[in-house]
Amino acid sequence: MTTERLYYLDGLRVFTMLMVVACHVSLSFFPIPLPFWAITDDSAHPYATLIFSSVNSVSMPLFFVISGIFAQRLFQTKGPRAFFINRLHRIGLPLLATWLLLVIIMQCVYFMIVLGQVMTCYYGPDATRVGSLWNFWQDVGFAAKEDWNWKNLQLSLGWLWFIYYLLLFYSLLGLSLALRRFNLIATGLDKGWQWLTHAFLSPKRIFWLGLTSTVLVSFSSGFFERGYWFIRVPSNFTPNISMLLFFGLPFIMGWFLATHQQVIDEWQRYRWQYTCGGVLALLLCLTLEFHYQLVFEAPQYYYLKIVSYALKMLACWMLIFGLFGLFKTYLNKANTLIKSLTEVSYWVYLTHIPVVLALQVGLLASPWPMAVKFVVIYSLALVVVIACYRYFVKDTFIGKILNGRREPLQPAG
Repeated sequence: MTTERLYYLDGLRVFTMLMVVACHVSLSFFPIPLPFWAITDDSAHPYATLIFSSVNSVSMPLFFVISGIFAQRLFQTKGPRAFFINRLHRIGLPLLATWLLLVIIMQCVYFMIVLGQVMTCYYGPDATRVGSLWNFWQDVGFAAKEDWNWKNLQLSLGWLWFIYYLLLFYSLLGLSLALRRFNLIATGLDKGWQWLTHAFLSPKRIFWLGLTSTVLVSFSSGFFERGYWFIRVPSNFTPNISMLLFFGLPFIMGWFLATHQQVIDEWQRYRWQYTCGGVLALLLCLTLEFHYQLVFEAPQYYYLKIVSYALKMLACWMLIFGLFGLFKTYLNKANTLIKSLTEVSYWVYLTHIPVVLALQVGLLASPWPMAVKFVVIYSLALVVVIACYRYFVKDTFIGKILNGRREPLQPAG
């Protein structure tokens, strides 16, 4: 296993991080208040749902593909024991620390109730965004009851679900390694991996990946429920089997790609075809969503929903293939800006939500249109979080936990 630095993966990691921030900024502009988000802005617009749906459907699977590649490279470089210690140190500790801080913040529930009452007085009793404020805190930690007590504390993951599911995948990897001592199980695991390798190498991989993902996302996202046709994400510590399978597929794909660079070389040759095809499929999906996802009485509502999911998953994989090809073609070289953003990307993921929420609250009363507010919140959130890391975190023990030792790697050929 080579240890050369694959610079295009750094670029993809930064690109995905920027997409995740954009997803969360768009949530306050939904035309209908969301039960899991604190703010509903007066400048809400239906286009916000399209921004979220398009970016969210690609960013999450892409994140897991990238994580799978890095995990395999680290596993081969360090060996099993050092790999799992590293993952507990770099993933487990930040997850635990951030989540505990989240719980401590949630203990300020009474302050949030008072704040909600103040906002109601200021904006009026009909301000739906105030009603949504408490719903957010209910989602991330507490049950909203008049007689609150410690029994109402709920263990919710909030936005930390991604790294929690990474830990679950690492745990399953460790379990599979432990079970290999039994010949029958080892034979079954080897045959399963051979089948997956054959499938991933197949020229028809785009179709079976899209079909498999469509089935899995239909189960994990509540196909028979009516509402937004989004990809759902886990909300608590109880593993969801369908979500494990849905997000596990791109993680396994990434693990496979780490040792089969020829597949990425093929994506590189057809980068524009995959990208343009993915954009077209995504536009068709968004057209269906824009016109029908909230029209519950529409004839053949569920048929349209499954078509939307199928187009979304096809677009997801085609765009992943295309983005890998584009980044390997144009960004597979050392870049100071990308290197700096790669270093801060993990910190941005962990800490951007409170900053985004604060900026959304600050601009609630602004008469600016959605596009202007979106750009301002998005830009300022990134500036604040990156500056915080640069001046207060980078050279501390927290920076070392998040990014480890800064060891320069050889440039990719």
